[in-house]
Amino acid sequence: MLLNNLIGTWFLQEWDCTLDGSFHNHPFGRDAQGIISYSPGGRMSAILMKPDRAHLAVPSLLKATDLEKQSVVNGYVSYAGSWRTEGDEVIHSVEFSLLPNWIGTDLVRTMSWTTEFSAADEPAQLILSTTPQPTSSGKMIVNRLRWKLN
Repeated sequence: MLLNNLIGTWFLQEWDCTLDGSFHNHPFGRDAQGIISYSPGGRMSAILMKPDRAHLAVPSLLKATDLEKQSVVNGYVSYAGSWRTEGDEVIHSVEFSLLPNWIGTDLVRTMSWTTEFSAADEPAQLILSTTPQPTSSGKMIVNRLRWKLN
């Protein structure tokens, strides 16, 4: 797939997780929401969230209780930085992130394309898969995110 086919704004269609190649769960639920954008200049940003997060009792995150903050963060991921491709992988070099441990790291995603969920007149959907990582039980976990171009 040409690099130019990656450029644009994509909306999350599904996020699932597999353990040892078998379906495990939908980390933010079946109705998870998200957006990922790739600019021609090599910048990217991604936001993922649970749509049903509880509202805070106060108008400011700074004034929220620790329990409220925990609830909000447990259903939200965002990061931004630069991107490049190498073969069938897109590498996100993280500069900004809700998760401080990601800053300064590269998040590698394997790219694939599918027409399985697309109408005949629509472009293929993008699937980004994380590199398999071992869990504490020794099983391999992979997150797969399916995106539709806006």
